[in-house]
Amino acid sequence: MSPIAPLTWRASSSAGPASSQYDSSSGIGESACADSWGRALTKREPSLSIPCFAERRYGGVNDDEMLMALPPDYLAKAIAGMEALAKNGLRYPFPQYGIQQDVRAGMAVSYPGRGT
Repeated sequence: MSPIAPLTWRASSSAGPASSQYDSSSGIGESACADSWGRALTKREPSLSIPCFAERRYGGVNDDEMLMALPPDYLAKAIAGMEALAKNGLRYPFPQYGIQQDVRAGMAVSYPGRGT
């Protein structure tokens, strides 16, 4: 049986070139700014884009950065959502447990009463 949709972990800098061959209207292309901004303006919905080579090379976009455009009517909802996450203890940047640490303590906080 072959996999239906294999998953690969990638930095956004390697995801762009790997994905750009499939769909030029996917938010991956020669200008993430234009893609995200244009989609947010025309469709009136949030848009997430992977920056292109030129934005990284000449615009100083780092390998771990992506671009999100949000129409103004989504800002209040986005802020309320981030505040709710913070109130529940989920704040950015998200600390990692890493491979040398036992994750059970953190999981017990996130999922109380489930397992040992």
